Amino acid sequence: MIFFKQVVRLSDTFQTDPDDNDTSSPISRNKCGSSGCEIKEYIPLKDAEDSTLVLRIQMKGVTKPPMWREVEIPANFNFMQLHEVIQGVTGLEDCHLWQFNAKAYDESLQIGVEMDEDDLFAPALDFVTHDAVETPVTQFLQHKGDKLEYVYDFGNDWIFVVEVKDLLAKKADYPVCTKFKSDLNAIDNFGGIYRYQQARNDLEGWGKLSKKEKNQRLEDYGFDSEEDYLDFLNQYRISLDDINDDLKWI
Repeated sequence: MIFFKQVVRLSDTFQTDPDDNDTSSPISRNKCGSSGCEIKEYIPLKDAEDSTLVLRIQMKGVTKPPMWREVEIPANFNFMQLHEVIQGVTGLEDCHLWQFNAKAYDESLQIGVEMDEDDLFAPALDFVTHDAVETPVTQFLQHKGDKLEYVYDFGNDWIFVVEVKDLLAKKADYPVCTKFKSDLNAIDNFGGIYRYQQARNDLEGWGKLSKKEKNQRLEDYGFDSEEDYLDFLNQYRISLDDINDDLKWI
């Protein structure tokens, strides 16, 4: 069993909490200011293999309705495995850079995969504070309400808030997606949340668009016909059965 030393990474503008020596509670509260974020960090669960983490993964900036997936993962997963879970439940294709932060792009905490000089073409970061393979999820996500932000594709900016909803006794050796809101998955290489929301609206209300709006949409997205466009979008509707079949391999 590997035990981890409790660590604090703070910007100069923040102070540690008075109960720093209580290893059952977070050192800090992920407060963010102009100088960076105050990072919440725990000693990872000693018996994580006997527990299940319930997480909600919610697309940031999308409302009415929101887009989220609720998953149960083995509590002894690392952040590389959590990355694979997020890709699986949101429909993304794992072909761009990604990272976990306290807040998107804040370098006070940057969990990911650092560039390997022997493989310069692999999707990896120039700098990380924590290696995703070596860092247990419960080092930062352990108690109900704990949150991090996951950023994927540093251009289209898919950002998801990852929040702990519960910690349960072990339920399975593999992750399971149990609930969802918004049945359209993210569409990789199709644009970010603006296009996502437009595509979702198109699926739900295509018949309400004017002919001019429909033709403009087909021109913008490069489709020859309405049928081609709607068939394309329908391919990205969530299927819990398919997702959970794939999650078993993580």
